[in-house]
Amino acid sequence: MEKINLQVEVESSIAHLYKTMDSSQQKKIHLLLGMWLKEAITNQTSLEDIMEKCSQEAQANGLTPEILESLLQES
Repeated sequence: MEKINLQVEVESSIAHLYKTMDSSQQKKIHLLLGMWLKEAITNQTSLEDIMEKCSQEAQANGLTPEILESLLQES
Protein backbone atom coordinates (compact mmCIF):
# COMPACT_ATOMS: atom_id res chain seq x y z
CA MET A 1 0.00 0.00 0.00
CA GLU A 2 1.33 3.41 -0.94
CA LYS A 3 1.97 5.78 1.93
CA ILE A 4 1.76 9.55 1.74
CA ASN A 5 3.04 12.03 4.31
CA LEU A 6 0.49 14.30 5.98
CA GLN A 7 1.21 17.38 8.02
CA VAL A 8 -0.54 17.71 11.36
CA GLU A 9 -0.34 20.87 13.41
CA VAL A 10 0.58 20.25 17.04
CA GLU A 11 2.06 22.28 19.87
CA SER A 12 5.82 22.71 19.68
CA SER A 13 6.33 20.73 22.90
CA ILE A 14 4.54 17.74 21.39
CA ALA A 15 6.58 17.98 18.20
CA HIS A 16 9.77 18.07 20.26
CA LEU A 17 8.75 14.99 22.25
CA TYR A 18 7.87 13.14 19.07
CA LYS A 19 11.23 13.96 17.49
CA THR A 20 13.08 12.65 20.54
CA MET A 21 11.22 9.31 20.58
CA ASP A 22 12.95 6.26 19.17
CA SER A 23 11.78 5.07 15.76
CA SER A 24 9.84 2.09 17.16
CA GLN A 25 7.75 4.42 19.33
CA GLN A 26 7.21 6.76 16.38
CA LYS A 27 5.96 3.83 14.30
CA LYS A 28 3.46 2.98 17.03
CA ILE A 29 2.22 6.57 17.00
CA HIS A 30 1.88 6.35 13.19
CA LEU A 31 -0.20 3.19 13.54
CA LEU A 32 -2.40 4.76 16.17
CA LEU A 33 -3.01 7.91 14.12
CA GLY A 34 -3.64 5.89 10.97
CA MET A 35 -6.21 3.71 12.70
CA TRP A 36 -7.97 6.73 14.15
CA LEU A 37 -8.09 8.57 10.82
CA LYS A 38 -9.38 5.50 8.98
CA GLU A 39 -12.14 4.97 11.52
CA ALA A 40 -13.08 8.64 11.60
CA ILE A 41 -13.26 8.92 7.82
CA THR A 42 -14.82 5.61 6.80
CA ASN A 43 -17.32 5.01 9.61
CA GLN A 44 -19.90 7.00 11.44
CA THR A 45 -18.43 5.85 14.74
CA SER A 46 -18.40 8.03 17.84
CA LEU A 47 -15.09 9.53 18.89
CA GLU A 48 -15.25 7.60 22.17
CA ASP A 49 -15.65 4.29 20.33
CA ILE A 50 -12.78 5.14 17.99
CA MET A 51 -10.54 6.06 20.91
CA GLU A 52 -11.37 2.84 22.75
CA LYS A 53 -10.65 0.68 19.70
CA CYS A 54 -7.41 2.54 18.97
CA SER A 55 -6.38 2.17 22.59
CA GLN A 56 -6.92 -1.57 22.47
CA GLU A 57 -4.98 -1.93 19.22
CA ALA A 58 -2.18 0.35 20.43
CA GLN A 59 -1.82 -1.75 23.58
CA ALA A 60 -1.71 -4.90 21.46
CA ASN A 61 1.14 -3.27 19.52
CA GLY A 62 3.10 -2.40 22.67
CA LEU A 63 1.99 1.15 23.48
CA THR A 64 1.15 0.63 27.14
CA PRO A 65 -1.06 2.94 29.21
CA GLU A 66 2.05 3.83 31.22
CA ILE A 67 3.97 4.93 28.11
CA LEU A 68 1.00 6.92 26.88
CA GLU A 69 0.51 8.56 30.28
CA SER A 70 4.21 9.43 30.39
CA LEU A 71 3.96 11.05 26.95
CA LEU A 72 0.90 13.02 27.97
CA GLN A 73 2.53 14.17 31.23
CA GLU A 74 5.59 15.44 29.34
CA SER A 75 3.50 17.65 27.10
